[in-house]
Amino acid sequence: MLCLMPELAFPTTILLCTGGDMPNLIHPIPVFIQQIERERTTRMDDNLREPVGAVERNPIILNLRGQIKWGSQDRPNPTTTGTEELSDGYILFKGSDLRKLHVTLNRGDRVVQIGVTPNIQLVDLYFTKFEPIAHKSNGNHLTKAFFEDRQPSTHRV
Repeated sequence: MLCLMPELAFPTTILLCTGGDMPNLIHPIPVFIQQIERERTTRMDDNLREPVGAVERNPIILNLRGQIKWGSQDRPNPTTTGTEELSDGYILFKGSDLRKLHVTLNRGDRVVQIGVTPNIQLVDLYFTKFEPIAHKSNGNHLTKAFFEDRQPSTHRV
């Protein structure tokens, strides 16, 4: 679609305007997320007077649609206490979907389930970082939420 931009220095300039929302995700599936509650997470131990790192999570599970890309799966990581297995990847979310639902994803939020019946996969994934990508002039973008699976062998077939 072509559109005129009269606010430009040269009003006769014609630009190609894409308009509309971001392109749809490829094969989006339901992703169920349990968010961390940072304000309730740090508590003080009454006896030792030290912070206790028990993580509190919101009991409400969010149902978002995302496009999942698994990175390296079942990657062994040798440590001094033995082999530790890790998996990683990312999930793409549409920024417009997150804004509509008033959701802000945070580092430490946990993905508990991917898909719905009959293709449910119970997982234990934790978001590690976020990158906004595919910016458009109307403010829409995609959010690339990187995750890490701390125990991939416990639920993979």
